[in-house]
Amino acid sequence: MTFPPLRTWILALSSALLLLSISYLLMGRLGLFLGLSLSILWNYVMLLHHHKTAVEFYQGFPIQGQDPWKLNEVLRQYEEKMRCPRISLYLCQKTEPLFLISIARWQKPTLLISEGLIRLLNHQELEALLVLGVSSVKHRNTFPRYSLDRMALTWLSLGQFSARTFQPLEPIFGATLWNFLNRFNLVQELCLNLAYFHWKLAFPKSLQSKADSEAFKTLTKPRSLATALWKIHGVMDAHHCSVQKNFAYQSLLGSSRSRRTAFQFTLPIEHRLQHLVGYFPI
Repeated sequence: MTFPPLRTWILALSSALLLLSISYLLMGRLGLFLGLSLSILWNYVMLLHHHKTAVEFYQGFPIQGQDPWKLNEVLRQYEEKMRCPRISLYLCQKTEPLFLISIARWQKPTLLISEGLIRLLNHQELEALLVLGVSSVKHRNTFPRYSLDRMALTWLSLGQFSARTFQPLEPIFGATLWNFLNRFNLVQELCLNLAYFHWKLAFPKSLQSKADSEAFKTLTKPRSLATALWKIHGVMDAHHCSVQKNFAYQSLLGSSRSRRTAFQFTLPIEHRLQHLVGYFPI
């Protein structure tokens, strides 16, 4: 279990006091009791409950010991250069070019890369992506974004938990209405949309542009970042690869499918390349 920082506890206490005040004004002593119960439950789930990360979902393992690509060495070099928190690097055995960033645990950011990504890119392009990861952690790893990320994961967990928990309510809703809700997963979809809303607030596209720019300026061969993004886009578009939608917000690369949804968490490739090298395609 990773404990949040002091400022997060202050936020939790403030929200609890606000909820207690509103509950007491509306329902008196009963509202005070209900408000206290809900506040304790919500803050536990948001701050202390373990949320499944992309590393766990994709069965990633830390890159330690033998590192033929010298990825950890490159990562440490740019962490010091860009004054970024220490990042844990994980590898997963997937053929898709995955490159995911997570700050779900305070001050313990993680990067997850796939074997497919390593096979696709040369060493300079891999280095460019690691620099992009360091730059992204630097711009994302702040208190408001951490809190919003935890809130989003909380809504996501509640949505996944709802189908099992609310099964006893079927007699109250009636079989027809319950089957309708269950068939279209309306509760889960509602929670997922709320989670996406928090992620959109936590990771605005302006920060992605800043991360791209800083990585581009830091590299000795900056064009390698553009060629890496272009290669990955070609593979993902040709094979219709996409990140699991629960973790789409963590992807630094995007996918052809995510661009067709209302929640696009990465900038379009044409905008990124125009911003980096001034033209598209390359």
